[in-house]
Amino acid sequence: MNIKHFSITLFLLVSGALGYWFLPMQKAELEKDLKSQYLKAGDFQLHYDGRPFKLSSLKGQPAILYFGYTNCPDVCPVGLAVIRDVLNSDSSFETVKALFVTLDPERDSPQKMNEYAAFFHSNILALTGSETEIRRVTDAYGTFFRRAMNASALNNNGYTVDHSSYYYLIDQQGSLVRVLNHDTKSAELAKILSQLL
Repeated sequence: MNIKHFSITLFLLVSGALGYWFLPMQKAELEKDLKSQYLKAGDFQLHYDGRPFKLSSLKGQPAILYFGYTNCPDVCPVGLAVIRDVLNSDSSFETVKALFVTLDPERDSPQKMNEYAAFFHSNILALTGSETEIRRVTDAYGTFFRRAMNASALNNNGYTVDHSSYYYLIDQQGSLVRVLNHDTKSAELAKILSQLL
């Protein structure tokens, strides 16, 4: 074997070995789950602290999207506590934002929303808007909500809000990639979120 053939062979062997070792280090793109594939999702505009806020302003970092309201007696506090635990679980989540969109804009003022969200975590941004604006977002993300009169409504200014409850995971490009049920544990949520970093 002459020097030229030997050099080419050596080059191919070294390239193959490097490819074998470094290829697994590249992060595989997280595939969309079935629910997220069939939802319109996408960019939206609401208001944060009285100013316009677009989902696309977070481009370059993943986000968690969650719908609820401050007078919610049980489901929303649990959901926000799970999000808090996720954000606190790893230092790599320091810049990750969670978006908490109210389903009760009549009672949830920006100040009330901000105070409520801050109680759980400073990275939870409380978003509001008109009912029409909010319905546009909930329709795109497949969230159901409606006002309801029941026994506990007397203690909640005349009504409660029935709503579905999911954790929506959005990748760095602003695409919805996961829709997770409310009973999802914080460890599972954190594991998927870490794949989006």
